[in-house]
Amino acid sequence: MVVRVVPTVASHLVGGELSYQYLGVSPTNSALHQYRITALIYNNSECTPGTNVSNYPDGRSNVFVSIYNKATGNLIDSRQGTQTFISLQISCGPVVTLNEPQPNGTFRLPRVANPIITPTQLSACTAPGGTPPRVRLCRYEAVVDLPESALGYYAVYSDGTRSMDVTNLRNPTQQNQTLYVEITPPRLFNSSPSFSDTAVVVICQGDTSLVLNNAVDPDGDRLVYAFSTPYNGPMNAPATFTPPPAAVTYADGYSAAAPFGTGAGNYIELNARTGLSRYSAAQSGRYVVAVEVQEYRSINGAEVLLGSTRREVQLVVQRCPTNQKPQFTAATLNTRSFTVEEGQSLSFNVAASDADGDPLTMRATSVLLDGFDGHNAEFAGLPGLLPPTSIAGSVTIRGTGGNVGGEFVFNTRCGDARPTPYDVVVTTTDAACGAKSVAEVFQITVIKATPPINITGSAVVCDLGSTYAYTAGGTAASAYQWKVYGGAIQGATTGATVQVRWNTVGTGRLTVQKIVEPACLSDSASRMVEIRPPVLVDAGPDATVCPTAQVRLGTPAQPGLSYQWSPATNLSSATSAQPIFTAVNTTASPITLTYTLTATTAEGCAATSTVQVRVNSAPTASITGPRSVCPEQLTGIRYSATGLAGSTFQWAIIGGTLVSGQGTSSIVVDFAADAEARSVSVIETSTTNCSGAPNTLAVSLDDGRVSLRLASVDAQSDARISLTLNTVGTPPPGSRITVLRREAGSMGAYTTVGNVANNAATFTDASLDTDARAYQYQLQLTNACGTVLSSTEHTTVRLEAVATQSQGGRDEGRVTLRWNRYLGLNIAQYAIFRRVDGGPEELVQIVPTTGAAQYTVELTTGSLGFNQCFRVRAQALPSDLESFSNEVCVNFANPLAFYNIITPNGDGRNDVVYIDNVQLYPGHTFSIFNRWGKEIYTTANYRNTWGGEGATAGVYYYVFKLADGTKKKGWFEIVK
Repeated sequence: MVVRVVPTVASHLVGGELSYQYLGVSPTNSALHQYRITALIYNNSECTPGTNVSNYPDGRSNVFVSIYNKATGNLIDSRQGTQTFISLQISCGPVVTLNEPQPNGTFRLPRVANPIITPTQLSACTAPGGTPPRVRLCRYEAVVDLPESALGYYAVYSDGTRSMDVTNLRNPTQQNQTLYVEITPPRLFNSSPSFSDTAVVVICQGDTSLVLNNAVDPDGDRLVYAFSTPYNGPMNAPATFTPPPAAVTYADGYSAAAPFGTGAGNYIELNARTGLSRYSAAQSGRYVVAVEVQEYRSINGAEVLLGSTRREVQLVVQRCPTNQKPQFTAATLNTRSFTVEEGQSLSFNVAASDADGDPLTMRATSVLLDGFDGHNAEFAGLPGLLPPTSIAGSVTIRGTGGNVGGEFVFNTRCGDARPTPYDVVVTTTDAACGAKSVAEVFQITVIKATPPINITGSAVVCDLGSTYAYTAGGTAASAYQWKVYGGAIQGATTGATVQVRWNTVGTGRLTVQKIVEPACLSDSASRMVEIRPPVLVDAGPDATVCPTAQVRLGTPAQPGLSYQWSPATNLSSATSAQPIFTAVNTTASPITLTYTLTATTAEGCAATSTVQVRVNSAPTASITGPRSVCPEQLTGIRYSATGLAGSTFQWAIIGGTLVSGQGTSSIVVDFAADAEARSVSVIETSTTNCSGAPNTLAVSLDDGRVSLRLASVDAQSDARISLTLNTVGTPPPGSRITVLRREAGSMGAYTTVGNVANNAATFTDASLDTDARAYQYQLQLTNACGTVLSSTEHTTVRLEAVATQSQGGRDEGRVTLRWNRYLGLNIAQYAIFRRVDGGPEELVQIVPTTGAAQYTVELTTGSLGFNQCFRVRAQALPSDLESFSNEVCVNFANPLAFYNIITPNGDGRNDVVYIDNVQLYPGHTFSIFNRWGKEIYTTANYRNTWGGEGATAGVYYYVFKLADGTKKKGWFEIVK
């Protein structure tokens, strides 16, 4: 299209956009479709002389739009007249009426509003040059009828009076401002998105500014935002049109991607999802940018691009006073996308603060804020104000002290769900010279209430008289709507679970929906139910059996049924119609077992039947009587049985004869002396004719004998004597061995010192004085007949030791050992062991046994050590048994003695300097000096080895130094 204007000396266009709304079939001609076409034109409204004075400060009275059929590309002829009277006010002068012809085929859009929308960034400034540009937003609107088009339409508007001081365009007044929008075909019932904020903004030089290009789509289509190139279309409407119009020509160094130039500090950014854009410009001036909104809709499962709407924006960049921009709180920015189901409520807080403490204005814009009669939403308690002809309303709140905030509440209703989110655009501006704003877009996606995902419950019903539970699956809802076909709901009807009684054989059906609101339901889930005739099954009559007996359960099988018994215990088969039951062997009171038979058809229909089996007690008599007999008493032994009242008893004897009592609970038995085994058995038969298993009592022959194998002083302590025991034969169960002790050689009575089990192998007698006396031991065991059996007697060995000290010279000293003989074993020899000065024990001498009552041995051992301990071991043959005596210790003085003459002539007598017992004093030193005091010999640990080597006859002196430092001095003479 072309707009023809009166030539002027000034310019007025600073941006704009086209939009449309589909209204339906024309009420006057059903072959035509009605659209409302809206043009928003931003006009320079400066009237002050000396400035960039506008030639249309109030905007044109009319604009003309060209519309083309996409299918043919041809201009659609409006047929709306040939001229229009336009009132103009040029340079804020007098009103002039111009006779301007309407271009052929164009559609006239009269001006319906032209408010001042001067940007507020510098409204609080009083300094020269700080005032913002005056801008009017002129709204032009008309309803047009268009012929059917399968592809839709193009709408184009051009005007040739751009502002003359646009920085980034070459010869801006020579380039038309062209607005262009694609209109979808009527069959899509679509309206274009509308921008929710104005398009003229002041940007502070050298600072990042935020601009909202967010749009609202009345159809809920998905919008995608991107920067585009401003258009420079022809002034005259051509007969055909091929999109898009020609792009503008940028001044050198500028482009659509770099509208502020490519220098440092210049950049643009646009959020493709929300339309929120950020700008930074290093140089002041006026810059033109374009924003394109693409509209997508899901059609037949595929997302389709419906068309695009473009906005041309003029950004004014100028110096601003220093001012910190307000900021949204961190909690506000934490979540900016929300999802809620229809019927649910959503609320979130939006708050901002200003570091300078300036008053703040917060404005929330959304289609949800459309007043009391629209969506049930509010911000800061206000439902919003919806301007005429707009689909987005807004709420403005103010705060002092640098803080402002409010809560957004959305109580969703049935029908609010849509595939694209609702945008809530929140802008916060401070009231200061160089006012700054921040903006965010909060997106709310409303989805239909999630329907139940399924219905769980029986899919096959075989019992028309019973109720069946069915449950809606998925997330829970406060209420449900159920429908049943072929049955009836029993009880509550709005819960997640219902009880259904089916009443007709055949196919039934259930459906369920969530109730979101009284008039709004979710999609439904359904379930088909097969209703079948009941299954007949019989588990058979009840039965009574004895333990281990068998009985057949159930009735003959029916074709088409499978069977399952529960429990399967004691049954020959769990899946047979007539399994064999084998009774358990119970000795307790009679028990009753219940079995359930389930018969199931191939389709899953089932029925159950039960049968009870009583199992009478299994009588098991217990036998009382002697478990052992002794050789001296094998006859007239009595046994009895304890069982159920009225029972009879069948006895059996092994190794003996039943004398009397067969059939009764008490008998008399004679056992044979030469029997290899003996036992008494009984079988009880109850009054219910149930016989128990044989109960057998083994009878042992009490021929046990006790043996004392060894008595020995404990090798670790002379205060203990250890006994080694042995039991031969079979002693009476539970009998114990008595341990007796008396002093050896005494004819007095024995004293009991302990008793142990009849199978014990050892016994320890403690707190004894084995140095003072020997002890005699005997064991006793009483058999079942009361006879006391005694072991042989054993006498321990007591050792005595007497030391005879050395008389000097080469006499070493002696020790005399005396001990008594060991009684109770065949002793082959006695071994004498010695420990010297705490050293290890070593064998000294073997003494053969002579049968004497007392043994004496003298040992010449004094020079072997100061403290000598001795122990004797009585060793028996052929066994390896040893009986230890007590340990006896003696002490020898073993003094040092020095000889004072040596005759080193080799005759073996007095050939060396000899010191008695010198080897018993380790750590000593021995030194020899001549008569002049000169040391001629010295050694450590001397061993009687120096024979005067290198020394002449004469007197010599010695010094013997012990390990503790003690010194012994003397002299000796060498005689040659």
